[in-house]
Amino acid sequence: DLAEKKHVSCNSPFCTRCGKRYVDKWSDKTVKRMPNVTYSHIVFTLPSDLWSLIKNKWDCLKELASASYHVMKEIMSEHKKQEITPGMISSLQTYGQDIKYNVHFHNVITDGGITANENAFVEVYYFPYEILRKKWQKYSLKIIQKYVKEDIEKFLYWYPNGFNVRRIKAKIKKKELLGYIARYLRHPPISNRRIVDYDRIEIKIVCENEQKRWHVSFTIEEFI
Repeated sequence: DLAEKKHVSCNSPFCTRCGKRYVDKWSDKTVKRMPNVTYSHIVFTLPSDLWSLIKNKWDCLKELASASYHVMKEIMSEHKKQEITPGMISSLQTYGQDIKYNVHFHNVITDGGITANENAFVEVYYFPYEILRKKWQKYSLKIIQKYVKEDIEKFLYWYPNGFNVRRIKAKIKKKELLGYIARYLRHPPISNRRIVDYDRIEIKIVCENEQKRWHVSFTIEEFI
């Protein structure tokens, strides 16, 4: 008897392998709509003590994503002393390198924006980070307080310098955005190459950063 081998795909956008096709298609469509200017990749984070308070509060997380845009718009407008409207794509991430719960926002934003009076694009590369972090702290705490009973004003005193906001990369050209967006904004939680062992009971993944490399194990239920 002749046997024929066929490769079958699940075609799910959530699959770590099949999902790449959906990510590439979305990224290509998105980049074509974006203006031909340079961009910055900026990450907005929250203290770990707040993560459990807002877990599964999706309306709250949606408002926080919008707040990260309003913070950047205010910072640019104040710096240029006129109203500036930047363009931005924001992606909520609820997991970190080790796939554990970790709320942060990856934002790709134009290095500047459109002026209200002249309707012209003005470049803005400089951000006063001290003010930026405190604005993000003020906006985020005001939003979170609407969704939790616990008084979170203490976070103002625990974090006198504001909540961490950092620019990962600046002056990203439009032609570089396709791969960049696919990697940071629409990628699956984990790639297949990071799954190093599976024994039908536990799944082991590899984690790494610039300083070290380590392994984390999950039960099947925890991993899903």
